[in-house]
Parts: sequence; structure tokens; C-alpha cells
Amino acid sequence: MHAASMMRHLAVSTALALAVASARAQTTDPEPAPPEQAVAAEALNPSSPGNTMCPVTTDEAVDENFFTVYKDRTVYFCCRRCRSKFQADPEAYIENLGVIEPVALQTPQDPHEHARDEPPHDDGPTPAQADAAQPDHDHAHDHGSGESFAVLPYLGRFHVLVIHFPIALLSIGALFEFVGWLGKRPGVEPVVRATIGLGSLSALAAMLLGLANSIEAEYSGTLSDVFWWHRALGIATTVVAAAAWVAVERRARSNSPRAVSTARALILLAALLVGVTGHLGGSLVFGWTYLLP
Repeated sequence: MHAASMMRHLAVSTALALAVASARAQTTDPEPAPPEQAVAAEALNPSSPGNTMCPVTTDEAVDENFFTVYKDRTVYFCCRRCRSKFQADPEAYIENLGVIEPVALQTPQDPHEHARDEPPHDDGPTPAQADAAQPDHDHAHDHGSGESFAVLPYLGRFHVLVIHFPIALLSIGALFEFVGWLGKRPGVEPVVRATIGLGSLSALAAMLLGLANSIEAEYSGTLSDVFWWHRALGIATTVVAAAAWVAVERRARSNSPRAVSTARALILLAALLVGVTGHLGGSLVFGWTYLLP
């Protein structure tokens, strides 16, 4: 009987020891993942910081309005065109995405090792001291505080609406001028006078609104050059369209060979300039190569 009692006490003690060991194993923190797996998980995490440069046009900064999700990761682009090209063949640009984001591919350092290498540093002032020492930059960075500066950029947003009028009117005027030139049809003259006159006025309005819109325009890389040429050719188009209108009215009064040839050349030149200017404006929105195959 005494031996049986000792066996029962031993069985109970063993069961209690196993239960305690199991509870400790469940509360123990899991083994951390290897650094390579941690980097991969961070790179594929949609909440991780996105790329700052476009993977298609690598010298252009991204626009947060153009993005897509690729393998659970948010990828940003500089324009709609680049996003479409990436979505059509993402594997062709994945290497560029890794090149422009070298920080995401680095192996994280051991924080304890970093602490051993770096000397201790001061944590800096408290939040209250930082707020007291912080200069007031509200007026320096509030570009919209002046009424004239706030109104002009807002009116400039209507540039994208008004610009369609000179494109259509000057192109139609050049088309009728070309038809009258080939067919010797004097009946097209009133149409040419009306379209060139209205086209020059709408070109002036589009130019002024475009200059107002350019106050807040910020482009970098290739698009910076595209924007400069778009603005310069827009001003040139307005000047040539106004000169064409004056030449057309003079031709209507004198009809001399010189007046006819001058008006015709200015009309065709205005149509050419407004087409090139419109293409450059579209390139600022859809990308430099959106008309190319």
C-alpha cells in the first residue's frame, strides 16, 4: 500500500510539472524572423512608404494621384501614361523599382549594435521647449494669404477648358483657307475671317489663364522642359493668331497678292503652333510619349 501511494504522488507531481512547462512555452515570445524575410515582408507591405521616383520614367518624381497595387504593394507613378505602361508589363519595370528604392532593400541593423557604435546623444528639448523655440513660419509659407495670388491660380484652372476654343477655331480657319486656296472659292472668306478672329481672342484668353495657372505649376526633369516650351509656344501662338487676324482683315479690304500671301502664311502658321502647343500641354498630363507607339 505504501508503494502504491508513492506511485500516485509521483504521477501527480509529473503531471503538474508538465502543465507548468506547457504554460511557459505558450507565453514565450516566438522566434524572430530572419532579416531576409523581414525585409521581404516590409517591401510587400502596402502600408510601407511608397516609391518617390517613377519606375517607368526614372528621372521623374511621382504624383500621388497615379498609383497601382502590384503583389500587395502600392507603386506610384509620375503620370497616367507610365501607370498604364507598368500595368501592361510590370516585370519590365520591377528592376527599376528596386534601383530607385535602395533603402527598402538594405538589411536592417541590430539596434543594440548601433547603440554600441554610436556615442550617447542628447534627446533634445522637450515638446514644450521646441514649440517655444520654433519660429512662426505661417506667414512665410502661406502663399495664398494675398487675395490676388489666391484668385489668379484658381482662375488659371479654367485654362484647360478655354484652350479647346483656339485649337478648334484656328484649325478650322486654316482648313477653310486651304480649301479656298485649292478651289479658288471666295465664299470661304467670311468663314475664315470669323474663325481666325474668334480664334485669336480665345487664344489670348487661354494664354492669360495659362500664365495664371503656371503660378503654382511644379515640374521636374523632362517635364520641366516640356512645360517651358508649352508656355513659350502658347505666347507665340497668341501673337501669330492676332497677326493673322489683322492680315485677314487687310486682305478683305485690299485683296492684293501680297496681302493674300501674308494672311495665308500667318493662318497656317497659327494652326501649326496651336497644334504643337496643345500636344505639349497634353504631354504634361499624360506623359511625354503618349502619342508615340
